[in-house]
Amino acid sequence: MDHTESAFYRTLTNEDVQVRVETLRSLGLFAKEIGPQRIASELLPQLKGLLEDDDEVLLVLAEELGGLLDLIDEPKAAGVLVLLSSLCQAEEEAVRQKATASLLSMSQKLTSVTFSATYISLVIQLGETPWFTSKMSSCVLLPSAIARAQNDDQKKKLTSLCLNLCKDSTPMARRAAGGSLKDVIPHLTYETLTAGFVDAFINLSKDEQDSVRLLAVDVGTSLALSFCKFKKPEQVSAVVLPVILSLAEDKSWRVRYMVANSYVNLATAISQDMKHQLVQVFIKLLKDSEQEVRTAAAGNVSGVAKLVSVDEVIVHLLPCVGALVTDSSQIVRAALAKDIMVLSPLFGVDGTLNHLLTLYLRLLKDDVPEVRLNLIGKLDQVTPFVGLEKLSEDLIPAIIELGEDKSWRIRLAVIGNIPPLAAQLNLDFFITKLGSLCFSWLADTVYAVRQAAIANLKNLTVVFGEPFSRVVVPRISSLCTNTNYLHRMTILFYAETVGTLMSPTFLQEFILPLVFRMAVDPVANIRFASARAIEALVSTMTAESKTQSLQVIKLLIADKDPDVREAAQNANKKL
Repeated sequence: MDHTESAFYRTLTNEDVQVRVETLRSLGLFAKEIGPQRIASELLPQLKGLLEDDDEVLLVLAEELGGLLDLIDEPKAAGVLVLLSSLCQAEEEAVRQKATASLLSMSQKLTSVTFSATYISLVIQLGETPWFTSKMSSCVLLPSAIARAQNDDQKKKLTSLCLNLCKDSTPMARRAAGGSLKDVIPHLTYETLTAGFVDAFINLSKDEQDSVRLLAVDVGTSLALSFCKFKKPEQVSAVVLPVILSLAEDKSWRVRYMVANSYVNLATAISQDMKHQLVQVFIKLLKDSEQEVRTAAAGNVSGVAKLVSVDEVIVHLLPCVGALVTDSSQIVRAALAKDIMVLSPLFGVDGTLNHLLTLYLRLLKDDVPEVRLNLIGKLDQVTPFVGLEKLSEDLIPAIIELGEDKSWRIRLAVIGNIPPLAAQLNLDFFITKLGSLCFSWLADTVYAVRQAAIANLKNLTVVFGEPFSRVVVPRISSLCTNTNYLHRMTILFYAETVGTLMSPTFLQEFILPLVFRMAVDPVANIRFASARAIEALVSTMTAESKTQSLQVIKLLIADKDPDVREAAQNANKKL
């Protein structure tokens, strides 16, 4: 063993935790240097001595062990798997999560022989220990083990273990088992499902812990899909539907929230003749006493509407949706605003005008900015059916108010919604109604908003072409005399961002004169940005433009500021 190797092993036992952590971060490199044989004979025994170390060390160890499989002969990979299984029993949840993640990653690379002989055995051992931490890790690994189990005996042991964990005495283990059950079910035969997993699903839905009961929702969806796969829809009606109906009225709002949040996935797995019942349950969720449940349901209105007829939506769902438009909770209204616009493609032109337009207009006048913002973000869904002229009276004022909101994050969000909206308008209408707002963002007090405003002008140039730029340039040029140098800098950011989209003639006539004017600005940062802009625009320049640019660059090469001179020299090389 040379000096470097002994130093590595010595630092693994250093008193300083950070030294041990940093040493482990180089584990893969060290393992690659010593080779497969010595990894198994020397390195793994040394690492075993770290299993009682601090959690910070164990966390890094769990991560780094996952990369050793590619560096060791697979017959000796069992040593790595055993170390990871020990880490799966750690008290610290983060360590267990990292260890199970490494095991799952390695399991995909193992041959069938190693997988059956070692991986499956470790999963079973973890699940049969008396400690809930080990059982929780076993639950995470169970779906991968069942999916690749090679023989009936292994499958029987694994499914039996899964069922036992579902009725474990500790709620933490039951919760972990319930969480993995939805991923286990797709790998089971119909006979196995009906032999024990239906009862496990029902018991899960009746568990005394609401954190366990809520898991039955996703399990029910998985179970319904499996029954449909086996062409047993009657089992969905007899087994899954009654449980879901019961969960939708559970005493715990967390369980009802889970039903509302997963409702579309669940309803998709239910056959058409049962969907009327689900709509009735969904209506109850829309009227729930807890705002969290109503919020989850409001965000799924369009998804449920797609599964039933428009007539049924109009008769049963829209009255509830209308009530949510004026819900006392702004969170509910915001969730509804983000989803309701998607109803227009389902309703068509007449249905949107007769049933939805009034709801849209009411949300556009909401007092809360987030509600109006969410609605505006989905305008592309409704404009083909309504036409912006019908919305403009309320829409444009709402956009302007949000675009001038005191919160810069809201202003930033509005900017991102402008290009999709512009695609629905003609240039004259856009400039008249929203042009001033777009230009005002260029002088915003917040840098992120100014940068987004420039990106917005670039996107609008893509939408409208050069005619739009002919309107923009005079507005941009007005910033040349702004006393705030950051606003003058915006001119150069615009030139660099949008100039490459322009024709060489337009660039020479309108964009470059602004850049050249900024090259003699008293602020060095402006002159530096001018040189950068010239360099960025070289590929779009005409020969005449290049000649003019060279004259400006020569002046900048002689600038007193070293950064300006360097930027000018870089531009000169390109020219």
